[in-house]
Amino acid sequence: MIRKRTYLQGIAALTIGLLLLFPSLASGQSAPSISKAEVDLWPEYDRPDVLVIYRLTLDPTTPLPAQTGVFIPASVGDPYNLAYVGPDGNLYNLNYTRTAKGDLAEISFSTPSAQIQLEYYDSTLIKNGTSRKFTFHWPQNSPVGSLTMQVQQPLGATDMQITPSLGSGASGDGGLIYYTATVGPVAAETGFSLQLSYQKANDDLSLQSLKVQPSAPIDASTTGRLTLDDVLPWIIGAFGILLIGGGGWWYWQSGRDNQPNRTRRRHELPAGKAPAGNGVQPGAVYCHRCGKRAEPEDIFCRSCGARLRREE
Repeated sequence: MIRKRTYLQGIAALTIGLLLLFPSLASGQSAPSISKAEVDLWPEYDRPDVLVIYRLTLDPTTPLPAQTGVFIPASVGDPYNLAYVGPDGNLYNLNYTRTAKGDLAEISFSTPSAQIQLEYYDSTLIKNGTSRKFTFHWPQNSPVGSLTMQVQQPLGATDMQITPSLGSGASGDGGLIYYTATVGPVAAETGFSLQLSYQKANDDLSLQSLKVQPSAPIDASTTGRLTLDDVLPWIIGAFGILLIGGGGWWYWQSGRDNQPNRTRRRHELPAGKAPAGNGVQPGAVYCHRCGKRAEPEDIFCRSCGARLRREE
């Protein structure tokens, strides 16, 4: 009986030791690990701060939907945006909870996709005259299989210095210069830091100064592009409608001009008098308005309709 009790106590101690050694066994699942992280730093892009963009990919073996969390500096407050990448490649917003943990804040969420994008603005960009300095920290408690860093040089900035170096830079979207390099795996014990500095003579933002650029070269096969062959039938049709309308208007106007103007007043004759020298019989009645002869019994002129004037 004593030996059996000792055996059970040994099993219990071993179980407790395993739970202490691997706390994820107690919760029934382990937190999904990040297999790849791409971090973009865009100083003075659309705000006077630094726009930080996380593009994260969970480990392929992670069951979905997955409950996970991402750490950001506590000083930045809530993230500007948190979304997952859908099957169609579009971003869809995610609900999250924010928990402050010292200098960091954990953004916890459930995602149906292994690809997540998080954005926040960091206001710790130091400005001293024309000099700019900024330091980025990838938190030590967020191990990642492969970290890639990219820095966008602000429009009008010069003397760009990045430590560790991300290469010589290359022209990218909007004609801006981008510095990109793969850092590699980052352990939870070490973390990662990057410092950048540059000179800038004004506070203009890159987005405000960028010219609109086509996303691809424009040629005859570009979707939505109109050619002369596309619009020529419409031009001919519109011209034909104008010709028909103009011809109708001209015909209507010419018809009006040829009609007698019955409202035009002529020189009025004395009542009952005929025009001199016309060889008519004395005593005949003529219209004082149009001069037409009327019958003795007429009250109104048969030509213009005016009431006849008769001498008493």
